[in-house]
Amino acid sequence: MYDLRELVSVGRSAKVSRVVKESDATGYSDVLNSLMATSAVIGLAMQAAGEAIDPFLPEGYISIARQVEFEHSASTMIGIKVTVEATVTEVQQLYIDLAIKVTDELGEVGHGLIRKSIVHTASLLSRAQNRRERMLNSRR
Repeated sequence: MYDLRELVSVGRSAKVSRVVKESDATGYSDVLNSLMATSAVIGLAMQAAGEAIDPFLPEGYISIARQVEFEHSASTMIGIKVTVEATVTEVQQLYIDLAIKVTDELGEVGHGLIRKSIVHTASLLSRAQNRRERMLNSRR
């Protein structure tokens, strides 16, 4: 068994940047179709959090989100560069917390916390497959 505190240290961080594109906007409303959706911002935050943690995990393990708290405080339009920084703030035996800071070229766009658990990839996929099979069998 591994000890997360020996693999990932507080302060470790990763940044992910990209220019907002049409696919980052929502289809929820024609009024909002030129703005980056909160779900797209969180997706970028998840990517940054994974890059801060996953390279340091044992082979066959991956981090998965357990909890996300996020405040989307400013709108960003298509064509503007967005950067997400994920910084490890706490490492416990069963989880890792990361502070999320999102900025664009004009300043802060949002901030929050992602709590990630570390799982054995094959076991995770097996459990998901078992759930799928139970669902399919219940439909018969």
